[in-house]
Amino acid sequence: MEKRYWGRREVCELTGVSRRALQGFNEMGLLKPSKIEDNGYWYYDAEAIAKLKDILVFQDLGYTRAEILEILENPQDRGAHFREALERLKEGRLLFDEKIRLLESSLLDSEDDSE
Repeated sequence: MEKRYWGRREVCELTGVSRRALQGFNEMGLLKPSKIEDNGYWYYDAEAIAKLKDILVFQDLGYTRAEILEILENPQDRGAHFREALERLKEGRLLFDEKIRLLESSLLDSEDDSE
């Protein structure tokens, strides 16, 4: 079976990233095109698109370029990194919930003061 490739425009449409972002990921060493044709067109295979999705997840979670590179270079640890990311989100949620409680308390106090 022949390997399937998607052009840069298709990858942008599939993943919601801009052409400039793909270029940036390439320049940073995070994601190289799977192949570049003689005409200069960039193409990505399914493995590269999956890698791009991982990059976007970790980037959205606030991981640095260096941290993302480390994750990508050690795919055997991928599950551990996802578990760590999940813990980061849970910790963030707890902090966020605490901030909500403080704000609600302050709001109640201010309403009591105005009566």
